Amino acid sequence: MAGTPDPGHLFTESSGNLILGDLIYGSGADTAAALAGNITITKKFLNQTGNGSVSAAPVWSILAAGDIPDISGTYSVKAGNTSLVTVGTIGTGTWNADVIADGKIATALTGKTYNALTPTALGTGFTIAGGTIPKTLTVTGDATISGTPLSNPMTTLGDIIYGGASGAATRLGGAAGFLKSTGAAAPAWSAVSLTADVSGILPTANGGTGIAFFTAAGPTVARVYTFPDAAATVLTSNTAVTAAQGGTGQAGGYTIGDLLYASGATTLSKLADVATGNALISGGVGVAPSWGKIGLAATGHVTGNLPVANLNSGTGASATTFWRGDATWATPAGGNSGQPYYPTRQWCYLRPVGTTATVFTSVGCAAFVITGVPAASAQTDSYYIAHPSAATIDTLAGITQTFIQTQGRYRPKLTVLIRTDATIDLRRIWVALTPVALTLTDGVGAFTTRYVGVRYSTSAGDTAWQCASGDGTTGSVVSTGVAVAVSTAYKITVDWSVNGTLTCTVNGTSVNKTTNLDTTQTAALGLHAALTTLSAVARTHRTAFIHLETN
Repeated sequence: MAGTPDPGHLFTESSGNLILGDLIYGSGADTAAALAGNITITKKFLNQTGNGSVSAAPVWSILAAGDIPDISGTYSVKAGNTSLVTVGTIGTGTWNADVIADGKIATALTGKTYNALTPTALGTGFTIAGGTIPKTLTVTGDATISGTPLSNPMTTLGDIIYGGASGAATRLGGAAGFLKSTGAAAPAWSAVSLTADVSGILPTANGGTGIAFFTAAGPTVARVYTFPDAAATVLTSNTAVTAAQGGTGQAGGYTIGDLLYASGATTLSKLADVATGNALISGGVGVAPSWGKIGLAATGHVTGNLPVANLNSGTGASATTFWRGDATWATPAGGNSGQPYYPTRQWCYLRPVGTTATVFTSVGCAAFVITGVPAASAQTDSYYIAHPSAATIDTLAGITQTFIQTQGRYRPKLTVLIRTDATIDLRRIWVALTPVALTLTDGVGAFTTRYVGVRYSTSAGDTAWQCASGDGTTGSVVSTGVAVAVSTAYKITVDWSVNGTLTCTVNGTSVNKTTNLDTTQTAALGLHAALTTLSAVARTHRTAFIHLETN
């Protein structure tokens, strides 16, 4: 401005300093000032705040929430206010407040459309028209449907209504059974057909089988079948009934004469019949039986002595006759120096003569070799000659032969009486018929010597006498079950008098062996009754007699 107006004059304009948007305000007593206009793009309002007694210069500012008084009770609605007095008609937006009570809604519903439905207000209630898609009308109170009333054709307890011709309400009288529909036709009460009306498998919990492949046949009237109250396997003709189920486990195919025997704890097997004249022979505990000929002393099938009356009815039998190979009783032709007489058989015999004898008397035996310095050893059971070994490992003590004495084809039978030492450790004892000395071998496994005999060897882990044989390729043993003890006499028989069977007898206990026997039976066999020490300690072998029978 050009100057300050005189207090007594009217102020009408200013000149010189005002621009567009400026405001003039009193900045002091009789003093004016200009407030520059708002040149920002933000809308601002003239704001002035005094101190209760003195004003202040105005300023442009944005409205704060505290600058606006609460006018919702008169002009609008805010959260928490339920007054609709001044709201008027809501034309846009979404109503998010509480449900409006019926008394707060004007009757002017007519003409308004909601979800394609147009309600029309009536004096009582309203009508709804229009709509092109299905809608749901929920009624929580009484409802009246105008138009043709729905008739009630039901007359009796248990009746139901169904849509009849052209949709007419039709009565279906109550009856026993289940309601069954067969498509676009009237429903009816009927029993459930398990073949036509039921699908799936009836589980066992509902009295079914739980499986689709089970049928029963046979009874023509009601029958009662009692089953065990436990899980079990049903016996059928599909497979053989096992022995564990009380059957045989055999599916058939029997031949007349077949026998069943237990081949295992829960298994039965068939034993086929064989030629006439064979007998059923036990193989021992835990071994299958077999058919065969009854063996005499050689196989242990017969015990006791055959009565004289069973040999030619005893005709010609006496104290001075013997049963000869031609099935007659005959008188011996000679006495053989007081030794036992063996008709049709040859024999050799070694024995000490007298309690102080240190050499054997030999009858019919080929040359033999004594190893170890002999000494008399009279015992209560017999006279023995003791032969000690040297105190060197793998040295021999006893009797061996280097010349042929017999062959397997001559059906030899060797009997020897020996006595063990005060100890039985670290040694190998053989009583055998063999072409070579068995000093350094246990005679088993891959073995080229053809022999038969009885063995005790700590190097093989023996605790009992073993029945042994070798066929020139392999050697093997079978235990006699007779334990070896210290200072004990053992009468040992190696009997090959039956072709194909070796019988080893120790102190009356016999065992048969049919494996790894020489089939050529032409190897030269000599006597072998000796001990081998398996440590650098001298050990003693005692022999009372050696007796060999051959054809």
